[in-house]
Amino acid sequence: MKNFKFYLMAALVAATTCTGFTSCSDDDDAESTVNPATRVVAETKKYDTAILLCTFGSTYNESLDVYNEIIADFRKQFPQTDIYMSFTSRTCIGRAEASTGEARYKLDQWLKAIGDAGYTRVAVQSLHVIPGEEYLSLMNTDIKKNFMIDWYPHIDVLKGANLLSTDDDTDEVAQVLYNHYKDKLAEKKNIVLLMGHGNPDVNYNANTKYSEVQTALHTLATNKNIFVGTVDYGEMLFWPKEEEEKSGRSHPGSTCRPNDSRLSRLHLLASDEILPGQLTVSQMK
Repeated sequence: MKNFKFYLMAALVAATTCTGFTSCSDDDDAESTVNPATRVVAETKKYDTAILLCTFGSTYNESLDVYNEIIADFRKQFPQTDIYMSFTSRTCIGRAEASTGEARYKLDQWLKAIGDAGYTRVAVQSLHVIPGEEYLSLMNTDIKKNFMIDWYPHIDVLKGANLLSTDDDTDEVAQVLYNHYKDKLAEKKNIVLLMGHGNPDVNYNANTKYSEVQTALHTLATNKNIFVGTVDYGEMLFWPKEEEEKSGRSHPGSTCRPNDSRLSRLHLLASDEILPGQLTVSQMK
């Protein structure tokens, strides 16, 4: 069976065409003694296997629509499995609830509700591009330590890797992105810039995933007019700090414009996150 990265890379392309994006701070809300996710899971549970999709989250409706499309793709690909999605940012949860009127629950609430519902198998798929801090915290603390060891050691758990886990992943993602933009890239005057988040620590190895994607894209694009920038990674900043200080601007200026410059996000909707990794149909059957 095909690895469902195919479906997720399609969602990556959809995400790059969304216009709005926000980052969310993580102010803790007052904890409730009642877990509202328990009722939702109990009422919707149909199977013995569940997939929990985990993403940082977003507050823009365009981005929320992409998340809904991802959920729909998973339901189509895994028809004998219950599919859930959790935001890890509590601020994004609150703002998305206010914007849409749809209730959203915290990660620990989803985990406990799923654990208490009687599932025998649970797959946790993180929607991250690179193995950054959010991804590592999710997999090592929330899933491995809390869910698998402390809370529900009797449940069979499968952890899905981030999108850019291997060299083959990098090449596949680069090919998908190139295919999506190749008509624009055929014109030398056009530029496509993909945005990631990155980490300001120069020794943070996960940052190299961005440069590897750009290298792979330049191999495909004859004009080499597609680039990867980041918010925090110093080697690939969208707008170098020294240039910002020199010009006195807080963002890129417009003194030299290409014919068509397109800014797209390589992080799905709000952070280093997008799309998963290693879970396959055969593993869930």
